[in-house]
Amino acid sequence: MFLRLVTISCFGLLAVQVGKIASFPLDLNLNNVTSKNIFLKSHAGLDFKQREDAIHRRLGITLNIVNGQTASRGQFCYQAYMQFSNGWNYWACGGSLISPTTVLTAAHCAKGARSANVVLGGLDLRQRKETGRIVLTVPGSGMMVHENYNDNDVYNDIAVVKLPRPVTLNQYVCTVKVPGCTSPSTRPNTQGSFTISGWGKTSDSTTTWRLMYANVPGESLSECASFYRDNADYRVIDSQLCTSGSGGKSTCSGDSGGPLVQVDIDGSIVQRGIVSLGLSSCEVNAPSVYTDVNYFSPWLCPKLLK
Repeated sequence: MFLRLVTISCFGLLAVQVGKIASFPLDLNLNNVTSKNIFLKSHAGLDFKQREDAIHRRLGITLNIVNGQTASRGQFCYQAYMQFSNGWNYWACGGSLISPTTVLTAAHCAKGARSANVVLGGLDLRQRKETGRIVLTVPGSGMMVHENYNDNDVYNDIAVVKLPRPVTLNQYVCTVKVPGCTSPSTRPNTQGSFTISGWGKTSDSTTTWRLMYANVPGESLSECASFYRDNADYRVIDSQLCTSGSGGKSTCSGDSGGPLVQVDIDGSIVQRGIVSLGLSSCEVNAPSVYTDVNYFSPWLCPKLLK
């Protein structure tokens, strides 16, 4: 299996409390940020990334994040933006607030980090004042990465980040339900629609600072597994789930660690997946792979109480 990590670069560190204004530190760069994503490289003839670039050149287009739409303030009030650091490098990922003290993200985001800055209630990260926005710093001791995660197979790609204090929920900061923990344990409806959200690259060289989202159809695990077996020599397993790349809507330009949600039968929003990996192209209808949150509820739920 071949894995390619997106280049990691410095991201501006935010320092905002609810209702207060703070400035960005001067020694961090806000203009050249990339997300920490894991992309699989296809072995089937022309590389998917080359094919994507050829399509863009022919049509004269550039990708928006997950080919989606710009979110509005409070629309995804559970969404977190996370800046991790190992002391000398900084990388950005998405996450979700699942309790007033707990953020859910991907293990490949939190692994190796000595600290993290968690942004809640944000929409446009360039703005120096957004009512209700909260930013907290978390030490490495507050990060719990699944003990069986490794970078070779990207299985068990789940982690939690414990905030130093409970956050006060408001119209811009809320929690999302977790199956098996704060919502009944149910399997996702892969025949239905999901929603993905996050900050990410709008092209190979441009980053959006506004939160984006897209509605994407599910894909059966068997179909997804066949695709990745045939195209990337990667084995999709039961602890993962997939969405279709139909229409070019995909997480391949989005943020790792971010939430995949679905409307449950009772009308509530439930987090079904964590953005984990995919192919490098958003234009070839490739499915995206997520960590199945419901599968990991026995591991996750006790950590909500700590």
